[in-house]
Amino acid sequence: MYILLFVYLITLFYAEVFQQWNNSSISIKSAPRFAYWFCFLIVLFVTIFRFDVGYDYLTYYENVLHPSDWLYHNWEPISVFFVKLCGFFQSPLLFFGIYGFAILFAIYKIIERYSISPFDSAIIFLSLYWLGSLSTMRQYLACAVLFWGIRYIRQKALLKYIICVIVACCSHYTAIIGIAIYFLYN
Repeated sequence: MYILLFVYLITLFYAEVFQQWNNSSISIKSAPRFAYWFCFLIVLFVTIFRFDVGYDYLTYYENVLHPSDWLYHNWEPISVFFVKLCGFFQSPLLFFGIYGFAILFAIYKIIERYSISPFDSAIIFLSLYWLGSLSTMRQYLACAVLFWGIRYIRQKALLKYIICVIVACCSHYTAIIGIAIYFLYN
Protein backbone atom coordinates (compact mmCIF):
# COMPACT_ATOMS: atom_id res chain seq x y z
CA MET A 1 0.00 0.00 0.00
CA TYR A 2 2.93 2.33 0.69
CA ILE A 3 4.14 1.90 -2.88
CA LEU A 4 0.74 2.93 -4.21
CA LEU A 5 0.85 6.00 -2.00
CA PHE A 6 4.40 6.73 -3.21
CA VAL A 7 3.29 6.55 -6.86
CA TYR A 8 0.43 8.89 -6.08
CA LEU A 9 2.80 11.39 -4.43
CA ILE A 10 5.24 11.20 -7.37
CA THR A 11 2.37 12.05 -9.71
CA LEU A 12 1.37 14.96 -7.47
CA PHE A 13 4.96 16.20 -7.59
CA TYR A 14 5.02 16.03 -11.38
CA ALA A 15 1.66 17.79 -11.53
CA GLU A 16 3.17 20.67 -9.58
CA VAL A 17 6.22 20.71 -11.87
CA PHE A 18 3.86 20.73 -14.85
CA GLN A 19 2.02 23.75 -13.45
CA GLN A 20 5.36 25.59 -13.38
CA TRP A 21 6.18 24.48 -16.92
CA ASN A 22 2.75 25.57 -18.08
CA ASN A 23 3.88 29.17 -17.63
CA SER A 24 3.69 30.98 -20.99
CA SER A 25 7.08 32.63 -20.44
CA ILE A 26 8.81 29.22 -20.62
CA SER A 27 9.29 27.94 -24.16
CA ILE A 28 9.86 24.25 -23.38
CA LYS A 29 6.95 22.48 -25.06
CA SER A 30 7.96 18.83 -24.71
CA ALA A 31 8.83 18.87 -20.99
CA PRO A 32 5.21 18.63 -19.69
CA ARG A 33 4.40 15.82 -22.11
CA PHE A 34 7.51 13.92 -21.09
CA ALA A 35 6.66 14.33 -17.40
CA TYR A 36 3.08 13.21 -18.06
CA TRP A 37 4.15 10.02 -19.83
CA PHE A 38 6.88 9.41 -17.26
CA CYS A 39 4.14 9.33 -14.62
CA PHE A 40 2.27 6.89 -16.86
CA LEU A 41 5.30 4.58 -16.87
CA ILE A 42 5.62 4.72 -13.09
CA VAL A 43 1.94 3.88 -12.63
CA LEU A 44 2.20 1.09 -15.23
CA PHE A 45 5.24 -0.39 -13.49
CA VAL A 46 3.41 -0.55 -10.16
CA THR A 47 0.29 -1.91 -11.86
CA ILE A 48 2.24 -4.79 -13.39
CA PHE A 49 4.49 -5.69 -10.46
CA ARG A 50 1.97 -5.33 -7.64
CA PHE A 51 1.33 -8.37 -5.52
CA ASP A 52 -2.05 -9.26 -4.07
CA VAL A 53 -3.53 -5.79 -4.62
CA GLY A 54 -7.12 -5.97 -5.76
CA TYR A 55 -9.71 -8.51 -4.77
CA ASP A 56 -9.56 -10.29 -8.17
CA TYR A 57 -5.76 -10.53 -8.15
CA LEU A 58 -5.58 -14.15 -7.02
CA THR A 59 -8.39 -15.13 -9.38
CA TYR A 60 -6.51 -13.76 -12.38
CA TYR A 61 -3.24 -15.21 -11.10
CA GLU A 62 -4.68 -18.72 -10.66
CA ASN A 63 -6.57 -18.64 -13.96
CA VAL A 64 -3.39 -17.86 -15.86
CA LEU A 65 -1.46 -20.67 -14.19
CA HIS A 66 -4.31 -23.21 -13.98
CA PRO A 67 -7.18 -22.34 -16.36
CA SER A 68 -10.44 -24.22 -15.86
CA ASP A 69 -13.34 -25.12 -18.12
CA TRP A 70 -15.48 -22.66 -16.18
CA LEU A 71 -13.20 -19.84 -17.35
CA TYR A 72 -13.50 -20.84 -21.00
CA HIS A 73 -17.30 -20.94 -20.83
CA ASN A 74 -17.90 -17.80 -18.75
CA TRP A 75 -15.24 -15.28 -19.69
CA GLU A 76 -15.25 -13.10 -22.77
CA PRO A 77 -13.13 -13.88 -25.88
CA ILE A 78 -10.37 -11.29 -25.32
CA SER A 79 -9.95 -12.34 -21.70
CA VAL A 80 -9.78 -16.03 -22.63
CA PHE A 81 -7.23 -15.25 -25.35
CA PHE A 82 -5.01 -13.35 -22.90
CA VAL A 83 -5.32 -16.14 -20.32
CA LYS A 84 -4.28 -18.73 -22.95
CA LEU A 85 -1.42 -16.57 -24.19
CA CYS A 86 -0.07 -15.84 -20.71
CA GLY A 87 -0.73 -19.42 -19.61
CA PHE A 88 1.45 -20.63 -22.47
CA PHE A 89 4.31 -18.57 -21.03
CA GLN A 90 3.23 -19.38 -17.43
CA SER A 91 3.44 -15.67 -16.67
CA PRO A 92 0.74 -13.92 -14.67
CA LEU A 93 2.90 -10.78 -14.84
CA LEU A 94 2.45 -10.76 -18.60
CA PHE A 95 -1.32 -10.90 -18.06
CA PHE A 96 -1.20 -7.95 -15.66
CA GLY A 97 1.13 -6.15 -18.05
CA ILE A 98 -1.16 -6.55 -21.05
CA TYR A 99 -4.25 -5.45 -19.15
CA GLY A 100 -2.44 -2.70 -17.24
CA PHE A 101 -0.92 -1.25 -20.42
CA ALA A 102 -4.17 -1.39 -22.38
CA ILE A 103 -6.22 0.24 -19.62
CA LEU A 104 -3.72 2.88 -18.58
CA PHE A 105 -2.59 3.79 -22.09
CA ALA A 106 -6.17 4.29 -23.25
CA ILE A 107 -7.08 6.36 -20.18
CA TYR A 108 -3.91 8.48 -20.27
CA LYS A 109 -4.23 9.05 -24.04
CA ILE A 110 -7.88 10.07 -23.68
CA ILE A 111 -6.99 12.41 -20.83
CA GLU A 112 -4.15 13.93 -22.88
CA ARG A 113 -6.43 14.41 -25.88
CA TYR A 114 -9.53 15.84 -24.21
CA SER A 115 -8.51 17.35 -20.89
CA ILE A 116 -7.65 20.99 -20.37
CA SER A 117 -5.30 19.97 -17.55
CA PRO A 118 -3.98 16.44 -18.16
CA PHE A 119 -2.10 16.14 -14.87
CA ASP A 120 -5.10 17.19 -12.83
CA SER A 121 -7.25 14.67 -14.69
CA ALA A 122 -4.62 11.97 -14.15
CA ILE A 123 -4.61 12.78 -10.43
CA ILE A 124 -8.40 12.41 -10.36
CA PHE A 125 -8.12 9.06 -12.15
CA LEU A 126 -5.44 7.86 -9.72
CA SER A 127 -7.42 9.09 -6.72
CA LEU A 128 -10.78 7.64 -7.65
CA TYR A 129 -10.42 4.87 -10.21
CA TRP A 130 -6.91 3.43 -10.35
CA LEU A 131 -7.32 1.08 -7.39
CA GLY A 132 -10.59 -0.12 -8.87
CA SER A 133 -8.85 -0.85 -12.16
CA LEU A 134 -6.46 -3.13 -10.28
CA SER A 135 -9.37 -5.30 -9.15
CA THR A 136 -11.84 -5.52 -12.01
CA MET A 137 -9.49 -5.38 -14.97
CA ARG A 138 -11.85 -6.86 -17.55
CA GLN A 139 -14.52 -4.25 -16.81
CA TYR A 140 -12.01 -1.40 -16.82
CA LEU A 141 -10.63 -2.51 -20.16
CA ALA A 142 -14.16 -2.44 -21.57
CA CYS A 143 -14.67 1.06 -20.11
CA ALA A 144 -11.34 2.23 -21.53
CA VAL A 145 -12.33 1.02 -25.01
CA LEU A 146 -15.69 2.78 -24.71
CA PHE A 147 -13.98 6.01 -23.62
CA TRP A 148 -11.62 5.62 -26.56
CA GLY A 149 -14.70 5.52 -28.80
CA ILE A 150 -16.00 8.86 -27.55
CA ARG A 151 -14.29 10.53 -30.49
CA TYR A 152 -16.62 8.61 -32.81
CA ILE A 153 -19.63 9.85 -30.89
CA ARG A 154 -18.41 13.42 -31.35
CA GLN A 155 -17.85 12.74 -35.07
CA LYS A 156 -21.30 11.10 -35.29
CA ALA A 157 -19.72 7.96 -36.77
CA LEU A 158 -22.15 5.30 -35.55
CA LEU A 159 -20.49 2.34 -37.33
CA LYS A 160 -17.06 3.08 -35.85
CA TYR A 161 -18.57 3.49 -32.41
CA ILE A 162 -20.46 0.19 -32.75
CA ILE A 163 -17.12 -1.48 -33.57
CA CYS A 164 -15.68 0.00 -30.36
CA VAL A 165 -18.66 -1.35 -28.41
CA ILE A 166 -18.17 -4.81 -29.94
CA VAL A 167 -14.46 -4.80 -29.03
CA ALA A 168 -15.36 -3.64 -25.52
CA CYS A 169 -17.94 -6.44 -25.26
CA CYS A 170 -15.18 -8.91 -26.12
CA SER A 171 -13.51 -7.79 -22.90
CA HIS A 172 -16.66 -7.68 -20.76
CA TYR A 173 -20.24 -8.22 -21.85
CA THR A 174 -21.60 -5.36 -19.78
CA ALA A 175 -20.10 -2.95 -22.31
CA ILE A 176 -23.20 -3.46 -24.46
CA ILE A 177 -24.71 -0.61 -22.45
CA GLY A 178 -22.31 1.64 -24.37
CA ILE A 179 -24.69 1.65 -27.32
CA ALA A 180 -27.06 3.81 -25.30
CA ILE A 181 -24.31 6.39 -24.74
CA TYR A 182 -24.25 7.21 -28.45
CA PHE A 183 -27.93 8.10 -28.50
CA LEU A 184 -27.87 9.89 -25.14
CA TYR A 185 -25.00 12.10 -26.28
CA ASN A 186 -26.70 13.05 -29.52
